[in-house]
Amino acid sequence: TLASLSNRLFMNMGVPKACVLQKADFSVGEAWLPSYLGPDADRGKAVAKTMRDLWYPQCDTRGGIFDWWKLLELSSVAIDRDGDCFWLLIKGDDGFPRVQLVPGHRCYDRNNGTRVEEGKFTGYRIIDGVIYHRGGRPVAYRFNVGQDGEEAFEDIPAANVIHHFDPTHCEQGRGVLGF
Repeated sequence: TLASLSNRLFMNMGVPKACVLQKADFSVGEAWLPSYLGPDADRGKAVAKTMRDLWYPQCDTRGGIFDWWKLLELSSVAIDRDGDCFWLLIKGDDGFPRVQLVPGHRCYDRNNGTRVEEGKFTGYRIIDGVIYHRGGRPVAYRFNVGQDGEEAFEDIPAANVIHHFDPTHCEQGRGVLGF
């Protein structure tokens, strides 16, 4: 409900929307270009060129206009509007490493605040779709992978997910909505 209301405010109020979009636009730029100044400068330049020419244009699973900079820009907007977002690290059909941007509203569990009942993470605590080890470290994320309104959950190990959010409390496991 909160995510839906936050999105509604974002879409219908020009000034806050413009601020969020402008922040995202100014946050992504030339500083994200790879560079290497170490002892093996020639090798570093070759790697940087590969990143710029090969990986950056096709790192997002969607392709087309969804390159490295668009991925960063959309993630910035999602953090401000929705509180958080996730990058799922996958390999494409061609074996090329890619990133799939997963919106925060797809990480949840209907039995919030309980224990995982089945699968690899049975017995682990789950809160807001984040599955925690005893020490409080996330070990997996539960995503709704269902189509057309269907709920079908999959637990993805934390090693395959980058969770983006701005924590403001030491015990915080998910992002707080920006509006």
